[in-house]
Amino acid sequence: MNLKKVTFGLIMICMMFNLFYMVARASYGESNFNKIDEIVKEHIGNDVPGACVIVKKNGETMFQKAYGYANLEDKKSIELDKTVFEWGSISKTFIWISLIQLEEKGIIKFDEDVRAYLPKDFLKNLKYESKVTVLDLMNHTAGFEDYFNDIRMTDKEAFQPLSKTLMDKQPLQVYEPGELSGYSNWGAALGALIVERSSEMEYSEYVRKNILIPLELEEVSIHPFGKDISGLYENKATGYSKKKNGLEDAGWMHLSVFPAGSFNGTALDLAKYADALANRSELLFKDNKVFLDELLSSVTLTGQGEVKYGFWRYPGKDSIYGHEGGTYGFKTQIWFNLKTKESITIIVNAMDSLIFSEIMTSLEPIELYEDKGSIPLDKYEIKSIVGDYIPARSVYSNPTKIYGDLQLISIRQVDEERISLKMPFFKKKAIYEYKGDGIFYNPDMPLQERIIRFKKNDDKMIINYRIAHDYVPAPNNRTFFYIILRIVLLSISILYFVISFILGVKKYRGNRNRKQKRKCLLRMGISITFIIMVLQSGYFFFGCLSTYNVQSIHLTITRYSNTVLSLLGLLFAILYMYKNPEIKKNDVLAMILYVISIYIFIEYKFLII
Repeated sequence: MNLKKVTFGLIMICMMFNLFYMVARASYGESNFNKIDEIVKEHIGNDVPGACVIVKKNGETMFQKAYGYANLEDKKSIELDKTVFEWGSISKTFIWISLIQLEEKGIIKFDEDVRAYLPKDFLKNLKYESKVTVLDLMNHTAGFEDYFNDIRMTDKEAFQPLSKTLMDKQPLQVYEPGELSGYSNWGAALGALIVERSSEMEYSEYVRKNILIPLELEEVSIHPFGKDISGLYENKATGYSKKKNGLEDAGWMHLSVFPAGSFNGTALDLAKYADALANRSELLFKDNKVFLDELLSSVTLTGQGEVKYGFWRYPGKDSIYGHEGGTYGFKTQIWFNLKTKESITIIVNAMDSLIFSEIMTSLEPIELYEDKGSIPLDKYEIKSIVGDYIPARSVYSNPTKIYGDLQLISIRQVDEERISLKMPFFKKKAIYEYKGDGIFYNPDMPLQERIIRFKKNDDKMIINYRIAHDYVPAPNNRTFFYIILRIVLLSISILYFVISFILGVKKYRGNRNRKQKRKCLLRMGISITFIIMVLQSGYFFFGCLSTYNVQSIHLTITRYSNTVLSLLGLLFAILYMYKNPEIKKNDVLAMILYVISIYIFIEYKFLII
């Protein structure tokens, strides 16, 4: 027998086997789609009112289906080609694609200082000498704090040019550029401003001309109030949030930094966009360098979460990238496989649900560590990872920093091979096994929470949790112990001054002695100033921060009025002590609680000091 023929035949058999394996491994089948049906039907009517799931490959639709209602009140069914959804932060990917296009044309450079593309002295709050690059904006490594002020608009007339919005509302830079990933709407919108100035076109005009029209997505809206598409709201779904008594209308989101999250469109339109990314469409890209060679070759490691050019890499998959979007009443995800050219689009008109994790793990199971045993923790610096951590995506400059504290996670050692992760303010706790290289794993957790990765950066331990979000060690004054201590002391103070005010009123009414009445009034003045401070600060937190509706004017009024009230309370205290030289134990306790409470207000930026 001819040796060459035998060799050639064996090679062909191996190639055919590999090809068959790749197709069988990569492609989704009827069983996958039946599973999607089962998963979605379990959630419809419980934590989501409606959903859309679309799977495409090479431009062909493998599976598409709409479930449930666009509006629960009217029982209006979702239609894939008509019902409009908020795409949330998937809007950011249009900024990334725009920047990639401009880089391909040689108009910008990813490693260039962003100030080269902005007006002189535009960035007012830079702290570090290291340059912020275009790529830093894309990967959220510019070091900006999070920023909630005026992010949600309620008045159509409040909409203003992007440059003015970004100029007027600038966050602090709190981390060295490139140090870690702190998700930033403001930073993403700054990338859109670079698109505007580099292309000499308004951002929405650039995107429409260079992305939407080429992909035949003319009905996608960019404007935060949908003014660019007539009749948009006629077919828009209602967004819901889950409350104790069921699903409630959460309202529509109108983002002031609109490029970061204001796109609206149908599920079919979003799926068409995801398919174009999966196929590295020549309608979008001059060549495939970024979306093939660069995107597949390396990633920006922020722990287990891997970010490249703004896109998130799917856990354990070297060729699947995507992004998530969430507004107050909608949530979306797109994932695309650059090797198999498959894409997955999921949209629901509710914010929080496990439906995404369940669908994705049914299609793309994470098979990283199931067959790998745990490793004793004495091989890793356990002492350096145990502690409390706050998200890098936190506010530092105003009272909304409370939101970062509430997302604190506590890491504790369980035994020689495991740690526990606890989010004490969200009643979440899970046990993770150590798998080596700083990675801890729990196969029973949702997709974005299965892996925790620890990475040391200049003597600072950084945790990546939830794919593209870094957590940093909590400063001493923001650890769980001190947060609870503040809550306890503030609660005691509130109780004390409320009781003190009630008793003071009774004593004032029952006393005919003028001197004693003046004494009662001063004590009541101290109590009432404190109570008003607590009430208006509480209103700010529960009424504004919880709905992303922090208005600068409201915040300013709250802080200044709190400052005036605190000084007024101190004045009442001084007058009280002056009029009553013989200080009693109860008076000392009142002064101590008042001073401690004022310190807590200062810590959380509720006072102008």
